[in-house]
Amino acid sequence: MKKYFLSILAICLYGSVTSQNIVDITYLNNPVTLGTPRFAATGGAFTSLGNDFSAIHVNPAGLAVFRHDEFGITMGYGGRTVSSSYYDINQSANDGSFLFTNVGYVKKMLTKNEDITWNFGISYNRNADLRSKSKSLGTNPQSSILQQWIRNANGFSPQGLFENGLIYEGLAWETFLIDKHPDLTYSTQAVFDKTEQYWDEEINARFDELAFTFAVDQSNKLYYGLSLNVPFYKYDNKYYYTEGGFQGDSIKGLEWYEEFSNRGAGFNIKLGAIFRPVSSFRIGASIWSPSWMSISQTYYTEINAKYWNGSNKSAAFEQNGAFQYSIRTAPQANLGLSWVFNKSGFLTVDYAFIATKWSKTNTSELSYLNADINNYMSNQHNIRFGAEIRIVNFFVRGGYSWLSSPFNIDFQDSPKNTYSLGLGYRTNKITFDISYNIATNNYKYYPYSPELVQPASQTITRKPFLASISFRL
Repeated sequence: MKKYFLSILAICLYGSVTSQNIVDITYLNNPVTLGTPRFAATGGAFTSLGNDFSAIHVNPAGLAVFRHDEFGITMGYGGRTVSSSYYDINQSANDGSFLFTNVGYVKKMLTKNEDITWNFGISYNRNADLRSKSKSLGTNPQSSILQQWIRNANGFSPQGLFENGLIYEGLAWETFLIDKHPDLTYSTQAVFDKTEQYWDEEINARFDELAFTFAVDQSNKLYYGLSLNVPFYKYDNKYYYTEGGFQGDSIKGLEWYEEFSNRGAGFNIKLGAIFRPVSSFRIGASIWSPSWMSISQTYYTEINAKYWNGSNKSAAFEQNGAFQYSIRTAPQANLGLSWVFNKSGFLTVDYAFIATKWSKTNTSELSYLNADINNYMSNQHNIRFGAEIRIVNFFVRGGYSWLSSPFNIDFQDSPKNTYSLGLGYRTNKITFDISYNIATNNYKYYPYSPELVQPASQTITRKPFLASISFRL
């Protein structure tokens, strides 16, 4: 098992499931990007504002800003597009799904001291929705994935392939896609010049968090809070890859299919404060502990060889039971400034530092992962801006967020940009809010080793539409 994961991370983002461990680190260290429409519409720049159920997940002190008992719920629709260009052939895949991004309740408690009140809140938030579908197609004039499998297999016996975690290579040997020679080198009977290559991928992933928050309001000047949080992680990947156009009189083509799944939960602690030196200006800060996560992984892969005589040969590998491992995610620090123009609106700006390289595993089978994090990942920076204008009972909002790339790899610079708009309507008892975001990031996608193949240039665009209703109780 250890060697198998090592081969996964060594090629770092070349291919689909073969990179998921390091991708898990980026997913698990995501800042809060979804939640209530008010939060999403203002770029998530709520560290110094509060009074929002998603803001609690950034700065627990924001819970103290609530003036009433309140209950709210947010749902929506997440539209997604992945555009790909591979050897000058363009492909696009669209999909969408229902979103349930927040439900929260806050209870305001009075004390004998009129200058001090405290609130208790519970909120379940979709911190990040990471689902997508993609497809790529191209005619490769220079290589086949069989060449990589041959390179990796050289020097091992067929049994040694599986013992050393070279699963794809072992299945390729079982299906006669590659042949062993007495000196433990391998070759293939496939003859390729221009290889037709196609792959598609479906990812169903999300990172949710349940927060139990306590916060204190001291004289409407200082707010501070603490939250105990239970994060939940889900990642499912279905990947299909095929090659065709082979020449000769033996191998016609191949198919490769695999499924990969992670399920995890853990805990973390967040501390925060908001200070109002004057009524129109607020300073907020919060710090998150790492999340200590326990993750269960399952894996299945299958290779099918197609022959010119019409026959097929298939072989499969299924992980023997779920593999359990632990991950400690990165701590995060947030700083926010906001200017509140009486009841007419506000301007707000946030900065977050995510110490991605501090992520770590203590699972002995994955001990090498710590070196991969140190070599291939970068600490991240997140800058967020937001604004709100009030017109009688209506609110108009806008925002922007920039998140730096998590990778320390020359060819894989993939910052994320998010633009957002929103509207709201508020009465003394009920509030309605909607938001629409456009988030984009670009990345290079290698179906196998970059020494052999050009990358597919891919752009993923997410367009969540959210709507919420909240009640003052």
